[in-house]
Amino acid sequence: MYGETFDKQLYREWKKGKVIPVPFAVPVSAAGLAHLSDGVKARLSPSYLNVNFDSWQQTSVAPGAPTLPTLVSTLAVNSNTTKTELLYNHDGFKWFSDFRIFVRYAPPHTYRTFVLHLPNDGFFYTEKSDSDQDVATSNVNNPRHITNCYNGWFLLKDEVWDRLVPILTYMTNWLGTTAVDKKIMYHAVNNRVDIIVSCPVNKVAFEISFEQRFAMEMKEGFW
Repeated sequence: MYGETFDKQLYREWKKGKVIPVPFAVPVSAAGLAHLSDGVKARLSPSYLNVNFDSWQQTSVAPGAPTLPTLVSTLAVNSNTTKTELLYNHDGFKWFSDFRIFVRYAPPHTYRTFVLHLPNDGFFYTEKSDSDQDVATSNVNNPRHITNCYNGWFLLKDEVWDRLVPILTYMTNWLGTTAVDKKIMYHAVNNRVDIIVSCPVNKVAFEISFEQRFAMEMKEGFW
């Protein structure tokens, strides 16, 4: 069970509200995980992020869920909003996500971004290199994380979008157009994937950041 990779002490520190500056585990090569079960191997592919996202999406439209921003409401926002949290169930655990709108002024334009943070539950990060079949460019800086893992990102090839069709469809539907700029950024050491889709016409972007988080309620007997 992949949940056994959760570190018990780190989890306790996280529950106390302390910052966890280290990743769950040092990433290994995909070949190094070849001995794992088929169910775990499925978590080596970016397509597994669709499964996690689907769980979140189902909760986001359920009765009582907080109202998500729309394109229209986002265009009306002129300053950063506070984050809104949304709890959802996935893989037998309860997780929290959060979303907000960021606004950046660069006269004469105003840029708005709907940012959704999701846990990377169950997705195993593997080592990347220039020779990896998914990598377009290595050692890329990510301005979205200037104070946290700014360096060392990998920009993935456009072919990876073929494995993220449900997520891309949701994002382009939200933006109201398929005429978008898009990129996928991957950081194995810090367990992060940033998916960014933007509309150059109305200067609005939708960003989903899958990042390191723990499940909300894990019993002491779990380990």
